[in-house]
Amino acid sequence: MAFRYDGPNTVAQNLHPTMSVSPITIRGSIHGSLLPAGTSEFYVAHWDGQTLQSPAGVTPDLLLVTDASNIPDAALLGSRVLAFENAYTPQAQIDWSISYPDQVVNYHAGGIVVGSLGNDTITLWGNGDSMVEGGEGNDIIHTGTGNDIIASGKGNDIIDAGAGIDTVRLSGAITDYSHQVSDGHLQFTNTATSAVTTLSNVEIVGFGSQSIVIVDNQNDGNAMRLYEALLDRAPDAAGALYWLDQLDQGANPLDIANGFLNSQEFQAANTDASNTQFVGSLYEKALHRTVDADGAAYWEGQLTNGISRADVALAFVSSDEAVEKSQNVIVLNPGTTEPSTDITVVGQVPEDHSGHTMG
Repeated sequence: MAFRYDGPNTVAQNLHPTMSVSPITIRGSIHGSLLPAGTSEFYVAHWDGQTLQSPAGVTPDLLLVTDASNIPDAALLGSRVLAFENAYTPQAQIDWSISYPDQVVNYHAGGIVVGSLGNDTITLWGNGDSMVEGGEGNDIIHTGTGNDIIASGKGNDIIDAGAGIDTVRLSGAITDYSHQVSDGHLQFTNTATSAVTTLSNVEIVGFGSQSIVIVDNQNDGNAMRLYEALLDRAPDAAGALYWLDQLDQGANPLDIANGFLNSQEFQAANTDASNTQFVGSLYEKALHRTVDADGAAYWEGQLTNGISRADVALAFVSSDEAVEKSQNVIVLNPGTTEPSTDITVVGQVPEDHSGHTMG
């Protein structure tokens, strides 16, 4: 089944309840018509928290929920489309769409969630922040210019998230997937099921509590690798969204490095760390190896001579070695089909095994 959403409008004219149900105008930000192609009748039920109004003798195509309290199971299992007026968290929306009907449309505050058990083509136009759950089929999903959240299902999905800072959620752990670049698109393959998710214009790929950030330039990549180098963890989706947005608005990685160094998270884990400890930590977290004596001596000397810790941290995360070993950041060069490991090195010195010095 295919849905197409072209712009905010009222779709009451497409709804055909029986005499037992009053015509319902779907408010909010539903985009376009929910009427399936080739369908002449579209039956609507309504749950207000106490009373279920439903067409007699037919299974409703849509259940409109204006109060999500105690929704009858019979109504949920019977309807193919479920529309909520109330706002929910993204995870709750996705869980709900998986657990109940074939399609779910949530029209709170400009957000939409669409789920299906079949092979769907879902196109969302506009600049609202959308939430989409693809379901179990082989889906083709296109979203607009907002910061969208898309949950890929069990099939072979093709996702183009458009402009904005967009997140795709994959089920399972990050270790359940391999990734490669094909025809300029990043593909994640579930090694157990062989299902392939092909991504375009996606900035964050989430796996439970872990995530991978996808960027198209090393400036953004350097900033995202600061998570590993300074906080010893993968970027969280909310944090990556914030910092990538800051970069889009003109912030530079040095600003972000200082933000990390001054954060409560860093300060709590590195109270009164000496220069020696700071440099050793960068080798371990950014380069994933033990410190070498020559490199440590060089960087400790740089810090003693007045180079800031933010500058040193950026030098580490922008090194070829850090780019190659990064576990949570993928840099794709625009117009190429391979992940990028290119970086401009200023003042490189062979004795410095981190690969960089400050010029």
